[in-house]
Amino acid sequence: MAVKIAQKESVFLDANFLAGISIPEHPDHVKAQKMLVWLLVNECNMKTSMLCIYELLGVVRKVQNRIRGNRPGIRKINTILEKLSFSGITLKLVFNKINFSYKAISGNIDVTVNSLQSGGYISFSKLDHLHLPRALEGIKNYGLAPGDAFHLSVMENDGLKKIITADKDFKKTKLTPVSFK
Repeated sequence: MAVKIAQKESVFLDANFLAGISIPEHPDHVKAQKMLVWLLVNECNMKTSMLCIYELLGVVRKVQNRIRGNRPGIRKINTILEKLSFSGITLKLVFNKINFSYKAISGNIDVTVNSLQSGGYISFSKLDHLHLPRALEGIKNYGLAPGDAFHLSVMENDGLKKIITADKDFKKTKLTPVSFK
């Protein structure tokens, strides 16, 4: 961990970190789990927002589509391959894990977030229309995507300085991004 987090420090958890700790198939699952253990052992105050949970569910859908071969490029190739069937045999690009279950992974997310919240390890920052002006400033000043701009607004409102994320866009802001990779 290049950027240090102090014991009992408050940090914001970005959706990609939540994906890492919740989805066993995530490429950074082990690293994210280690970071989570470190945060828990050091009694850090972890915060996130419902927008991160929303984004997390979008990540789950992307993982599901990637595993099932439903990316637009794969679908186009498969459409072409279906038209080029040879002797009744149709070729198709697939990924090695066809048994990925959106419902099962959603269960992992539910268990992870509920366990952290019920144990008092994580809290949800309030997100409402009052965050819009700061979010628009984040888009204008730093070129952030709308979701990231709202995270910035929430963090500024809550006085948080560090975000655990794999997103490099936060380096352009006044925040201190902490990589879990």
